[in-house]
Amino acid sequence: MQLIFSLAADGRVYPDAHDASGNLDKDIVGPLGLVQILETQLGMLAPSVSKAVRISTYLAKLRSCGGGRFWASSFSKDPWSTAATILEWRDTLVGGGWRGTAIGSNRLDDLAAAESVEPILPAGLEDRAIALLAVLGTRPGLRIRQLGLADRRDLLPPLWARIVEALESVGVTIFQHEQPELAAEGSDLRIVQRVLSGEPVQPLAGDGTFTMVEADTELMAAEMVADWLAAVPSEDLRGTVILASDGDTSLLDHALRARG
Repeated sequence: MQLIFSLAADGRVYPDAHDASGNLDKDIVGPLGLVQILETQLGMLAPSVSKAVRISTYLAKLRSCGGGRFWASSFSKDPWSTAATILEWRDTLVGGGWRGTAIGSNRLDDLAAAESVEPILPAGLEDRAIALLAVLGTRPGLRIRQLGLADRRDLLPPLWARIVEALESVGVTIFQHEQPELAAEGSDLRIVQRVLSGEPVQPLAGDGTFTMVEADTELMAAEMVADWLAAVPSEDLRGTVILASDGDTSLLDHALRARG
């Protein structure tokens, strides 16, 4: 099995692999996709839990901690959004190596208190990845033979760098996937490509090669982008790439399909 891994590849991907036709035992995956494949091959796959369920569970945990915590003011005004934000912080900390224990820091100790109370929080992506790290070298049955990295290895977040190292240690060949063709030197798109490669941020000139779209809602963004693309001659769309920050393109897919 050969995989291409990218931090931003958990959404819909076209083509399926290296060309427009389907490929058996080849796939493009993001962090979630890689974790699911590893869990399946190592016999650790469990029922999936929605983001909403995890937020509601964490909300109950924050409420069980009582008052006086650093989130108290925000929680009294908007419990759901507060729980969603702090859960995201908690997952990031877990991915960075925090194990849910108090360390003498006020905020982290408050989070540690939330970890220790009922109900039990369903495992998030970071929790699942760490569980995999503990068994990757001890369980046979891994069918992955090659893992191509679409992102530079030295720029991977620590947790995913550790996953890659663990796979390499059990015989998976790690290679740098071929990089896309670079834009013209000096263009806004080339500046963005440089920044994504780890170089310093530079101001954009506004030459039209890179456009950022912001909207009040995801639906508005999808409709606007679809209208824009539908108005452009098809030959001018060659090389156009749309980046959706949250990885879910279902609304955009629907809007594009409605316009043929």
